[in-house]
Amino acid sequence: MRNALLATLTCLTLMACKGDDTSPPEETGVPTTDSDAPTDQDADGFPEDEDCDDDNAAVNPDAAELCDGQDNNCDGAVDEDVTTVVYADADNDGYGDDSTAAEACEPSEGYVTLGGDCDDADPAYNPSAAETACDDPNDYNCDGSVGYADNDGDGFAACQESDDGDAGVNPDAVEICDERDNNCDGAIDEGVTTTSYADTDSDGYGDADYPVEACEVPEGYSTDATDCDDADVAVNPAAQEICDSRDNDCDSLIDDDDDSVDLSTGATSYVDADADGYGDADRPTLSCATPAGSVSNAADCDDGDAAVSPAATEICDDLDNDCDSLIDDDDSSLDLGSASTWYADGDSDSYGDPDVTTQACDTPSGFSASATDCDDSDAAVSPAATEICDTIDNDCDSLIDDDDSSLLPSSRTSWYADDDGDGFGDLSDRTRACEAPSATHTTDSDDCDDTDAAVNPDATEACDDTDNDCDGVTDQIVYLESDFDSGLPTGLTVNGDGAWASASGNGYLSLTEAVVGKVSTALLSDTVPADDLYISFNFSTGGGTGTGADGLAMALLDPATAATAIGSAGGGLGVLNLTGYAVEVDTYYNGGWDPDGNHIALVDTAGFGVYATSSAIPTIEDAGEFFLEMTKSGNTITVALDGSTLFTHTLSSFPYSELRVGVTGATGGSSNTHYVDDLTVMCP
Repeated sequence: MRNALLATLTCLTLMACKGDDTSPPEETGVPTTDSDAPTDQDADGFPEDEDCDDDNAAVNPDAAELCDGQDNNCDGAVDEDVTTVVYADADNDGYGDDSTAAEACEPSEGYVTLGGDCDDADPAYNPSAAETACDDPNDYNCDGSVGYADNDGDGFAACQESDDGDAGVNPDAVEICDERDNNCDGAIDEGVTTTSYADTDSDGYGDADYPVEACEVPEGYSTDATDCDDADVAVNPAAQEICDSRDNDCDSLIDDDDDSVDLSTGATSYVDADADGYGDADRPTLSCATPAGSVSNAADCDDGDAAVSPAATEICDDLDNDCDSLIDDDDSSLDLGSASTWYADGDSDSYGDPDVTTQACDTPSGFSASATDCDDSDAAVSPAATEICDTIDNDCDSLIDDDDSSLLPSSRTSWYADDDGDGFGDLSDRTRACEAPSATHTTDSDDCDDTDAAVNPDATEACDDTDNDCDGVTDQIVYLESDFDSGLPTGLTVNGDGAWASASGNGYLSLTEAVVGKVSTALLSDTVPADDLYISFNFSTGGGTGTGADGLAMALLDPATAATAIGSAGGGLGVLNLTGYAVEVDTYYNGGWDPDGNHIALVDTAGFGVYATSSAIPTIEDAGEFFLEMTKSGNTITVALDGSTLFTHTLSSFPYSELRVGVTGATGGSSNTHYVDDLTVMCP
């Protein structure tokens, strides 16, 4: 049958089942043409070069594949995805052998569409067959298991049980004491009866000498046969061993020999390791009988020393000899013969006063073991101290200061010879000692010329080619030097309308701006020496020639003049009516003292009395920047403009050793500017 099906399938595949005539089709009578267009013989819309059977309109690329042994859709495959799986059924039971599976349009004779037959030679075997009783070990329904009859549903066949009507009886059941063969082993109640023993004292424990076998424990019996005295309810394995010379818990051990004994029923004793009759409270023992090496009292405070006990005498040894919780000095019963002598240390320097003593085991507070302090009121004085220059015997060796060879060298003072008596000594002439070697010595070594009393650190520097104040710099003293680029300098006090200004990144001092009635001063905050002095600055003034730019002045004022002082405005140039002198720069006719209106002069500030003047100067107003210099040497004053000397004048006298110096300016009744830059005040 299987061979016939395979032959059929082969025939379908080769499309030759209905004959093998391969002769060409007959002429249709359609006239031929010479056209090059492809022909469509079956008029199915596909030319012969696309149609795999141009004589059959049901065969073309758009046709549906049918299970008919043809390539209906011209995809090169026959009956793809439209066949059915069939199985050979040799025993005709409706189920086939899975190993014979094949593809076909429909099953042929001897084939079925159902598989799963586990024995295709015997119709008794197939998935729908019924299993038989447990004495037939065959898998008729092909499910991989053998079926049995199990009436009580306990998982065991009737042939395997002694009672298939009772699910509690089967080979896996547990034998119970019920006079039945529960586990189907042929024996009844085997191994499940109970042995019990007579329990005369009803304490739950029986006498092993009186056993009985039964399913249930009879009244007056117990399954436990461990009672060692069945006449006493207080004696059994559950009882507590106590100190009574009996085996209460039936373990064959009595009292102290039994680890489970309740020692609270005994007595406490204490180890007496040093055998002095007093026990150690930290080593108690509970027992029925007092052990060897123990006593009933716990009064020993050191059971490792037989010399320590309540019967001993307290001595100085850091031990509580008599066990009264007091040690050495804290114990009033102390034997003072064992104590040491201590010396009062009133200054706490660890050295004591030999005249003040006490007896004690340990150093009492305020006492020392040493009796070598020579001044117990001063902690800096003791044998351990270092001798220093202080007129005291610091180290208690009876030698003081320079007389003591152990004197600390660093405590000595450096004394310097002061030959000129100005209070400052010569660094090169030094002596080290506690006291000054003589009245002409000093501790200051800063004198740079010990032959001249006028030269010392307290002297005032003068322009005399001498380092008068010993600071290492000779003359050329700069009191103020500023280009004003970063603002007003420290040491310059600006008053009135004066202010710092800047243009194009360059700073300058504005004495007046183009506003009527402006007046200001800019004075050094500190006074400067008057004998030798140099002052210079750049200046400019403007507002229109002849419009009344009154001018400015270089002030040389009385040192008592306040740094905040301001003179009169207008023609007073901000300096008139102050006390002192001035170099005025005048650009406008300002009264009787000003005949030409464009000059530079040395004047007194009280009334503008003229000492020296020069009109041989260029027009200053609106003429750019000029450089003015003044040099004073003694009473002689020299004034120069742009490097050219205008005049030199020697005053008959000069009343000041110090000066308040600066610059001033005013606009009077017109609106003009007065600017100052690069101000320098120094010793020439």
